[in-house]
Amino acid sequence: MRIERAESQASTIIPNTFQYPNYYSDVLDQYLTPEESKVLTRAIREILGWEEHRQTHTAQISITTFQYGNKRTRSAGIGLSREAIITALDALDKYKILIKTGKANNPQGQTYRLNLNSNTID
Repeated sequence: MRIERAESQASTIIPNTFQYPNYYSDVLDQYLTPEESKVLTRAIREILGWEEHRQTHTAQISITTFQYGNKRTRSAGIGLSREAIITALDALDKYKILIKTGKANNPQGQTYRLNLNSNTID
């Protein structure tokens, strides 16, 4: 019975996935704080998890989305304070991993571009 339930859950979980670039987990993650890693993972979900964002590698993401989740995906927040999220976002921008573009546009939030060029990441 338990195996059937696990297989059933797996069949509903696997199709609803997003790609996480190997470079981020294999190379960068060792340099990131746990907060930066959590924020980056959520940003990647918001960017690469939606067809309309994959081509440009950009999405508008609000601090509220990081903090409390996304109603569209029915996802929960990442469990960090607003201050910790902002600090992590600033560091990811400084290292050119997750780059802020333009100005924040409330309530949609700041537009972020995911840097997929390892040569330009600090």
